[in-house]
Amino acid sequence: MQIAFCAATFRRAIVPHLAAIVWFLVLPVFGSMIYGQEDSEAADEHPLVPALRLAEEAREAARQVKDYSAVLSKRELVGRKLVDQQMRMKFRQEPFSVYLFFDKPSQGRQVMYVDGAYGNNLQVREVGFASLAGTLSLAPTDPRVMAENRHPITKIGLHNMLDVIIEQWKAELELDGVEVRYYPNAKIRDQPCRVIESNHQEQTKETKFYLTRLYIDKKTSLPVRVEQYGWPATKGGEPPLIEMYMYQNLRTNQGMTDQDFSTKNPQYKF
Repeated sequence: MQIAFCAATFRRAIVPHLAAIVWFLVLPVFGSMIYGQEDSEAADEHPLVPALRLAEEAREAARQVKDYSAVLSKRELVGRKLVDQQMRMKFRQEPFSVYLFFDKPSQGRQVMYVDGAYGNNLQVREVGFASLAGTLSLAPTDPRVMAENRHPITKIGLHNMLDVIIEQWKAELELDGVEVRYYPNAKIRDQPCRVIESNHQEQTKETKFYLTRLYIDKKTSLPVRVEQYGWPATKGGEPPLIEMYMYQNLRTNQGMTDQDFSTKNPQYKF
């Protein structure tokens, strides 16, 4: 039985137009950035050095967060499918613990992962007909899971999201042709943010993404959104979205306990 651990599948007729569709979806957010645009001014250092300093400041802010709840929206290109998901999330850093309640697709699906518990497997409770199978125990890298996810659940969370960007930019310090722009007065809806955008002039084997955007909340200094774009099919064309992760309605350091990450929690339906 195939587990419905997935988002809605785009039809083949739509796939060739994914870049245009994705750009339309993110355009309202991007449009708010064009005011206050600045180029990196330090001529004696790599353009990514100032970007890394800001990212490290965000990392320091994230280190103060032990647990949080949030609404996580993610959009990922998996194979030739653009997978769109939204879920309510609980997260604890130590031990690494995640609880997800899906709003879309398959509203009501629940997923839990706790490092060192449940055999280090996901605990999945489906909805509808698939719920008749009861609670499923699946490895984080089970093919049924990874068919609709670019990364396993062990890579989820604000901390991991930021670490990936920092390591990427550190590796790119060895590259030429990197442009970095800063948007200090950006917004995600009504949420004031600073945005750092990096892109490459030439595609090489070391350049995994053409363009990267990191959004940092102005009030909390926490990373709240990342966008990664691939290379345009033609010069001057629109870059296709590869992955986007956004955390909203963040409530940090609530003092979460083991009960928040237990299948025996009476508020859940495992």
